[in-house]
Amino acid sequence: MRRRARIAAIAWPLIAVALLAVNADAALAGTSSLRPTVPPDGLSVRALATALLDSTTGTAAAAHANVAALGARIDALRAEDASVRVDLAALDPAAAGRDPYLGRLLRDAISASADGGRDASALSLSEQVGGADVIAERATLVSRDATLGGLSLTLSDAASRTTTDLNVLEAARSAALALGSPSTSDPAAGLAQIDALTAQVARARVALASDSAVTVGVPLAPIAPWTWPVAGTISQGFGPTSIDLEAPRVYAGIAFPYFHDAVDIAAPLGSPVVAAAGGTVTFVGRFSDGAMVVQITSPDGLQETYAHLDDLASPPPVKVNSAVAAGQRIGTVGLTGITTGPHLHFSVYRGTTPVDPLPLLPPRG
Repeated sequence: MRRRARIAAIAWPLIAVALLAVNADAALAGTSSLRPTVPPDGLSVRALATALLDSTTGTAAAAHANVAALGARIDALRAEDASVRVDLAALDPAAAGRDPYLGRLLRDAISASADGGRDASALSLSEQVGGADVIAERATLVSRDATLGGLSLTLSDAASRTTTDLNVLEAARSAALALGSPSTSDPAAGLAQIDALTAQVARARVALASDSAVTVGVPLAPIAPWTWPVAGTISQGFGPTSIDLEAPRVYAGIAFPYFHDAVDIAAPLGSPVVAAAGGTVTFVGRFSDGAMVVQITSPDGLQETYAHLDDLASPPPVKVNSAVAAGQRIGTVGLTGITTGPHLHFSVYRGTTPVDPLPLLPPRG
């Protein structure tokens, strides 16, 4: 996305042809490698491990908050249910034997109400009225007891699933943390593990998003499911690269000569581009290289950039300050800006730090 200004116009076609050859070779090989542009080394594995941690920090925090919120709500439901059962026990005819009038009232009222062979007129008017009130109160308490028990069970199941999915996420984060240490000895194996962890994290995010949909009135932190912004093939992954068109970057405390701050997804011209996550449109326009761009900020502060969009046949239909939902069309794949072919440049930032988009996206079939 960020290109070196010193590239001479006469050299650009040759470079573009070389890059197209790299992408074509990857496609012909049938590989779905997410990091095809740089030989793995300890520094690149450490950077990608740090990117995986960065991309999951918000999800892990939200999931921990949800487990705590569910636990607090379950405790409150159980306390309320215990109180209801105390009140219900006080209206039990057997327990009401301490009060002869109340005991008779309950026994006779319940019998008159439930036993078709019994004549309610045998009770005085005041007893009939009082009995009806008691019967209604008891029925309300029985219903409330059942409702509270059901809610408690539903939330307990949700808390259990969330905890299980959170443990999967935290295990992946711990493995990524270990890979981020300078002691990583086998870069190729480390890179393969990073890709496996990325898929594991993506599945955990989808599961946690499903868990958070079961709230039953509990204000859970949003773990909104993301969607792929375009149907296509990843032609360049996030992270260190050997392509010298990319700008240098210090990432995770390491200075890389070339670093790709996004994923590039190759797709046919005119392919619909959708918002990967819901949020607010913060920019629609051109970057300095001429690329048509839409930027969206999600509620958790992540900023997505969708670049190289078409601006002629199908310009972006959204405007600044528009609210968009995940999956809503925001443009189409174009050839605007400096590009080697039709593709979407998709980046995610938290503040000034790039975030690997792959762990945020659902697994691909």
